[in-house]
Amino acid sequence: MIYLPREEIINIRLLESIFTNMVNSYKIYWFSSIFEEVIKGENRIPFKNIVAGMISNSWYTLLTYHLNFGVKDQLESVVSEINKKYIKDKSIKKDDLYVELVNSENEELNKLIATFYVYVPYRLLTPFYENKIKGIRDGARNRAIEQLTINDSKVLYKISSKEKTIEINDIWFKYLNDNRNIIRGWIKYKTIEFLQLRNPNIPAIIYKLEPQLERNLSDAKKYWNEVIKWVTISDIYTKREFTKENFNEVGPLSIDHFIPWSFVGHDKMWNLIPTFGKINSSKSNNLPELNSYLSEFCELQFKGIDFMKKSLTGSKYLEDYLGINPEIKINDLKSVNGDFNKDMFIRDLTNTINPLYQIAYNQGFNEWSNDKYIIRNKEIDLDEITDKVHKI
Repeated sequence: MIYLPREEIINIRLLESIFTNMVNSYKIYWFSSIFEEVIKGENRIPFKNIVAGMISNSWYTLLTYHLNFGVKDQLESVVSEINKKYIKDKSIKKDDLYVELVNSENEELNKLIATFYVYVPYRLLTPFYENKIKGIRDGARNRAIEQLTINDSKVLYKISSKEKTIEINDIWFKYLNDNRNIIRGWIKYKTIEFLQLRNPNIPAIIYKLEPQLERNLSDAKKYWNEVIKWVTISDIYTKREFTKENFNEVGPLSIDHFIPWSFVGHDKMWNLIPTFGKINSSKSNNLPELNSYLSEFCELQFKGIDFMKKSLTGSKYLEDYLGINPEIKINDLKSVNGDFNKDMFIRDLTNTINPLYQIAYNQGFNEWSNDKYIIRNKEIDLDEITDKVHKI
């Protein structure tokens, strides 16, 4: 649990209470966007800039990682509609997306952004005025809260519905800047808490708040290069051997996450296989069609681990495989004669992959095969696809 630093002249507990038992995402993303503006030095902030920050901060979480915000969550539906109609590049940089939204003159897009102007700026401040607005009908609460903020120097911000701006009060502006590192961690904790409750079966949520960082797969490349040097193996997606001729034709050796990294959030060897560069780019952030590839995936993995068990350089790579069965001991993997066999390995790997695959599919990840791209059971010939998504 992370707590905010206490301050004598402002009531931090009122701020904390806003984010207790959150039902909708707008609270944490509205506040997070305000915080980012404040640490940039802004104290008078347009509604539009704040909403642009909300959309930018949730873009990857929703569109790349397919996390669920809740059936009725407005931010999720707005982001989805903006992506479908106006900004179709899911991999757009966060800062570029923010600028594009702030500067947009598209009337329909701006109407979508403005859906958050109606209640969000006012309702976030409800805990500050709970007693004063008690009994006021719902339709009149916005005006009442706005009026209360005008002469209140201790509330988080003042509201101007006419100018569609908020103005951060001085004591809060100083507090947010002075404690920026702690507050940044607190926001992250609260966001993860909100997302985890709505995505209880999804791994690695902590890594799914921002665009994915570049990963170092050099160990996996060394592993599979060593296997390829001594064992004849083929790419599971094209059935072509890993030879110099095929590398020249289908692209260099590339390491593929069988279940996409954007779902599993790790680089464990049991989920990594070699493929050709062009195939990996085509597969992108999708699930390989299970009926077509699971059996060959497991066979390929066994060939790799079977060779590495006998290799002097292989033992350092084997520990990752302990995760597929807690009963497997590291000595079983390292020893040629250990209590470890092909049937057991394939059974355990299959039992590890199957539930992850199903959860990822349910979460919204599309299926793919080398000759077709499958979008929610609709098959599309790959030759018809012109927009290639960068490998996630």
